[in-house]
Amino acid sequence: MTRWRLLALATLVLALGFVGYVRLRAVQADRIVEVLGLQPGMSVADVGAGRGDWSVELARVVGPEGRVFATEIDEGRLDDIERASRRAGLDNIRVIKAETRDTGLPEACCDAILLRHVYHHLTEPDATLASLRAALRRGGLMAIVDFEPWGWSASAADVPPGRRGHGMPMELLQDEVRGGGFEIVRAESGWSGRDYLVLARRPQD
Repeated sequence: MTRWRLLALATLVLALGFVGYVRLRAVQADRIVEVLGLQPGMSVADVGAGRGDWSVELARVVGPEGRVFATEIDEGRLDDIERASRRAGLDNIRVIKAETRDTGLPEACCDAILLRHVYHHLTEPDATLASLRAALRRGGLMAIVDFEPWGWSASAADVPPGRRGHGMPMELLQDEVRGGGFEIVRAESGWSGRDYLVLARRPQD
């Protein structure tokens, strides 16, 4: 096989992989939308938004009358989120620089909150949960998608003890979320591959 054919084959494999990723993300996004009960006009936070892929998915759902607050602690990712928003032709995503102890979200700004593959990186979970609770309106839902630790892997940097590898034990996560003033509505292992889902609510009182 010539070098050019190998290059063409590699390009095709990468393209198919990307298409598969986009389709899988769309399916998972539909499930998150259903779990959080998102509707046009609602406000939702994408905490630890990374490159903004999920922020874009959520922004399309809540529509021009809704709002997505995309928070990210990594300053290098803030421009990525802005670019993702522009590429998608969306103007309902507000990018927010988060800090270690503070999400940067305004008080009572959100009907719902999503943390996907983020919680196990939190170095100050108590303070972060307090910030999330303040940002979530009474009765609002928070979906946390994460995964059990890999036994052979190192924990994320500077996280509290008890993580036992890269990831977050679901039972420990639930304990911390309850301690942060939330009610656990649903806990589902096997949500998607190795991921689990914990759905929590801010009480009405």
